[in-house]
Amino acid sequence: VENAAELTAALNSASAGDVITLASGDYGSVTITADYADMVTIQSEEPGGAVFDSLKLTNATNITVDGVHVDGTGNGGAGGSFVKISDGSQGITLTNMEINGLVDGVYTGAYGVHVDGSSDVTLNNNYIHDVKIGMLLNGSSDVSVVDNGLDYLGNDGIKFAGMDGLLLEGNIEYGNVFPEEGDHVDFIQGQGADSNDVTIRDNVLLASNVNNIQGISLFDVNYTNVLVEGNVIYSGQTRGITVEFGENVTVINNTVLNIPGTNKSTYIDVVDGGVNEGNIFV
Repeated sequence: VENAAELTAALNSASAGDVITLASGDYGSVTITADYADMVTIQSEEPGGAVFDSLKLTNATNITVDGVHVDGTGNGGAGGSFVKISDGSQGITLTNMEINGLVDGVYTGAYGVHVDGSSDVTLNNNYIHDVKIGMLLNGSSDVSVVDNGLDYLGNDGIKFAGMDGLLLEGNIEYGNVFPEEGDHVDFIQGQGADSNDVTIRDNVLLASNVNNIQGISLFDVNYTNVLVEGNVIYSGQTRGITVEFGENVTVINNTVLNIPGTNKSTYIDVVDGGVNEGNIFV
């Protein structure tokens, strides 16, 4: 298909197993509410050639979006997002995408990706930049966030709350962060509502233009069945890895590196009764 009208028609006529191929061009703001019995793929013919201003998947089922560039025409408003998966969506995969707000040095607007009240969601090999927060994940189940890159943020890389089944693996934040005065910034932060069955593995934080980025911070609420393994945190902030409350918490084989010349010694702090083994502090 070659334009927004043709994309709408293709979505309306698609059936399980179909692939909708997008010619290069601007498709505007795209909202998808389709419910398919099995996976339907929307694929850019040239990687990044098909451009959406925003993408909303609302009560949608069994959809993969591959190779599309979501290129926001502005910074977006507080609490908004350039990509949103919500309202009971399930079986959604976003892969090989670039997702960003306006590239103008302003980082106070919308989130990159917001997953809310959905299940069986995969975010794989996407590059998210020039947004306030890279990803917000809340009130959802069986979400996998794997091999994504994050950079040029106003605040946290990945933030989650109220998750039941969450995998964060192989993601990297390149550390160009531009917080407002008084903000504290995290690479990965859990907060706000209890989460269960969380694996945080082989992620990397490389603090760059600012030193005071907290690494992996699970605060305030209860976390059950948590594995934090093989992550690398390079920062000058005190909290390298923290799990404040929870049961069956295992933090093993992580590497926490304190930026030379900074005043704080980065460390790992695990709830009483948790496993804290094989971690390296330098």
